[in-house]
Amino acid sequence: MLGFYLTAVDSKYHELKVSVARPGVTLNYRRGYYALDEPKIDTAQKKSDLSSALLNPVDSGAVGIVATLDMQPGSPRNTANVRLRLDPDTLSLDKNGAGWTGKVEEMFVELNSAGREVGRISASKAFDVTPTTRDSYEVNGVALLQSFQLAPDAVKLAIIVRDSASGRTGTLSVALNAVTPSSARQ
Repeated sequence: MLGFYLTAVDSKYHELKVSVARPGVTLNYRRGYYALDEPKIDTAQKKSDLSSALLNPVDSGAVGIVATLDMQPGSPRNTANVRLRLDPDTLSLDKNGAGWTGKVEEMFVELNSAGREVGRISASKAFDVTPTTRDSYEVNGVALLQSFQLAPDAVKLAIIVRDSASGRTGTLSVALNAVTPSSARQ
């Protein structure tokens, strides 16, 4: 995964170009972006943005996501244990007493080979950062866990995380056939 962070807001369109020297590699990336101030987004717009993230074939890095999947064999269905680590530079914190709090909304959407939704799990998770844990937060980000049984015909998992305060959304797609019953990392 390759990412970058905006350093200046100039309200202009900036083209992105990514290339690799390895033959046969297919790249999926945004072709550009507008360097605009982030406006406050209302609740209806946030819901719409979360749904539209599902339709976008290119993963978004507005919230940085690293996911580790552990598949546990089960009957009648396998269980996915999804551990997320979220980039602290892409999350919002609110001052709360002596520390800070943040909140994210997660959605895990299972897709079959035809690209149709066969399962969905949603959750909101709040996290606290204390003065003692602030240095660790700045280095490691936020660690979250979600476990759920997979639909029998699921072949792809779309992970969508939205920062509740800013509305920034990150997505990550994982091909489930690439995940073995032992620990795998995407």
